[in-house]
Amino acid sequence: MNSQLNEQYNQRLDEFRESDIRFLILQILSEQLTYTANQELLLFALREFGNAISHERLYAELLWLEKEAEVLSCKTFKEMRVAKLNAAGLDVANGTKLLSGIRKPMPFEIVSP
Repeated sequence: MNSQLNEQYNQRLDEFRESDIRFLILQILSEQLTYTANQELLLFALREFGNAISHERLYAELLWLEKEAEVLSCKTFKEMRVAKLNAAGLDVANGTKLLSGIRKPMPFEIVSP
């Protein structure tokens, strides 16, 4: 029984961390002048927010945000991935739109225009 509760807790924690990383990516992009950031900037910023992840994991999250959530687009220039926020992504970062799989912002995280 204890093992099952542990497994459920770990699964919920993983789901929250995933949704947190996705939200932070959107928030980082929303704070950039051109709503864009390259992979290295995103990795550095996520690490500063306590979510150090690998390049592979970042690519997977960017792909999910692009294809599943449709909140950003990605391009690759000379092996450097660059993400650009779209209007729907800005709405999610600002808390005016909610999407499953991306946590909603806390009141102090909402970026004012």
